[in-house]
Amino acid sequence: MNKSNEINIAIVGCGGVVRNYRRAYSQLPGTKVVVTMDTDDTEARQAAIETGALRTSTEFSDALADDVDEIGRAHV
Repeated sequence: MNKSNEINIAIVGCGGVVRNYRRAYSQLPGTKVVVTMDTDDTEARQAAIETGALRTSTEFSDALADDVDEIGRAHV
């Protein structure tokens, strides 16, 4: 957890069913979406716009950055 006591979230896989969860991730109390990751850069960028994420990526390793506390992923 970072200094502000917020939990920083990385959303991994931004398309498909996760489109329904993007707003929920960004509205969870005490959390902040810091990175959205998808193999489709357009999907990652759209998710960042919707969640206020600080950055986007097409590489999973970016979801493992030091400022990420939790990884959000929807499984179907």
